Amino acid sequence: MARSPIAFALACLWMGFTPPAWGADVDAETLLRQGRLLEALDVAAQNVADRPDDVVAQELAIDVFLSLGQTQRAIDHARERLKTAPTADSHYLVGRAEVDPTASRKAYQNALSLNPDHARAHMGLAGLDELSGDPTTAQTGYARATTLDPALTEAWVGLSRVHLAQGQRAKAQKVAFDGFERTKAPDLALMLATLDPRHAEAVLAEALTTHGSSLALHNALARTALLAGKAGLAEQQAQQALVLDVQAIDARAAFHWARELAARRITTSSLTSLLSPATAEHELRKAHDKAIKSSPKSAMARFSRALLRQAAGDAGYVDDLTAAAAIAPDNDLVAVATGDALLAAGRPSDAVPHLTRAVSARPWDRAATLSLARSLRRSGHTADAILVLERVASANPKHVESQLLYAQTLLDQGRAEEAYAVTKIAMVTKPDPRIIAAFIRIAPLAGRPAEAANVLEPIASRTNNAGLKAAVSRLRKLAQ
Repeated sequence: MARSPIAFALACLWMGFTPPAWGADVDAETLLRQGRLLEALDVAAQNVADRPDDVVAQELAIDVFLSLGQTQRAIDHARERLKTAPTADSHYLVGRAEVDPTASRKAYQNALSLNPDHARAHMGLAGLDELSGDPTTAQTGYARATTLDPALTEAWVGLSRVHLAQGQRAKAQKVAFDGFERTKAPDLALMLATLDPRHAEAVLAEALTTHGSSLALHNALARTALLAGKAGLAEQQAQQALVLDVQAIDARAAFHWARELAARRITTSSLTSLLSPATAEHELRKAHDKAIKSSPKSAMARFSRALLRQAAGDAGYVDDLTAAAAIAPDNDLVAVATGDALLAAGRPSDAVPHLTRAVSARPWDRAATLSLARSLRRSGHTADAILVLERVASANPKHVESQLLYAQTLLDQGRAEEAYAVTKIAMVTKPDPRIIAAFIRIAPLAGRPAEAANVLEPIASRTNNAGLKAAVSRLRKLAQ
């Protein structure tokens, strides 16, 4: 079920719940949840064209527009549909698109004037009531929506969330259970797993059986298994999540925790104290200190404590990371974090071996590859840095940072002609102001001041900037 950003905000109100990234099918909702908004927009637009009368497809297109910050486009899209099809669904979609609560409420009421049993409009009004601090009215609206359309997952989630916000945990759990029984929806499985940890494994497994492979469900089941001390299940679920998204950070962490649990490098009780959502933030540092004392061979415990120390501004986090790397040099999470920390601490030579191992294990990780290149460059291994950058720049022709670092590193080695070629091609592929500025700076060094002047002149003219006009004149003189 698609969700608007308002619904996303509501979902985040309950127990720190964050919208998950979904599973195997690369549909618009999956892409939206993963933050791949431009791809989601393409798919959503195609869905709307293929199924113009499908309210769910229209709903999702509006959600994508809003997530991209294209508020007016979302409103225009909904209002244009209202002109051609003045139905209850169309009024509801206007309400979903509107960011002004008053306009949104009016649109939902218009939908209900045409169809008093429009479940989505009742749900929309309930969401507005919830946000305005009227949980009693919100409860009534969400309950009405679930009665009218028992398959409306978003309404079940909202009703459970409102009960939870009022301290009615048992009612919230029952609503989530009832909704899950009717829909088997992943959202409700995730909510129910949090509200009723004793049955989390069974609920998540059932949702996976019903809906198929899902990144969020695999991640949740891996975490549930870790808390239960089931290393094998946790590793299996983490691996399945990584098949769906090799970059999934939660799945990678679960994989390494599971390996340590299986190898008895950490106890289940220590792991539970570190991962349990019930652990208060101020108690986490104590829990980490205790876990490291009782499980000194756990690299992940040190890695986890390092993240806490880094967030608190404690420079000692670097020591935790280097200790973790010494314990588990094959742990890619630790290797990346250690290399980046050493690079930030001004120790590029020390960072190189960690980042080399990281890139070997994570050839898809552009950020780690760029960190390796920077470490090599700053430690005097410019030629090696260029070899790394050549690969990453070729694989990412539209990534500005890769192109700029590649060009600058070539320039550092006196290879101005090659740096010029990199920026010239990049300027055509991705006409970003930073690349254009780099081209203007590098082209004269490669003996092409006239080309730099040709690029800069229209910019100077358009902005009427005296300094840029003077720079154009200097470049023209150099070209003579």
